[in-house]
Amino acid sequence: MQLQKKRVRSCSTLQDTHAAVPVCLFRKSASARDGTRLQRKRERSHQSQNQAIENDACQLHALRSKSIEKARQNFEFMYMLKNEPRYI
Repeated sequence: MQLQKKRVRSCSTLQDTHAAVPVCLFRKSASARDGTRLQRKRERSHQSQNQAIENDACQLHALRSKSIEKARQNFEFMYMLKNEPRYI
């Protein structure tokens, strides 16, 4: 029994990213198409979750930066009061 080689066909629309695309990608059953649809939907939800996490991280970073800046200003003010008593 001989093993059959997979036929490969190049696709002009995907030529820049994929040199050759297996023929099986062009002939999908309905269940396989639904599976890829669900996978794309899952990927989109993951992207939106990642975006939300990234936004939260940016907001947290901004809050930390503000609090660090405020603490630095307070320290400078206390240092100024300590070293220059004429402001008291």
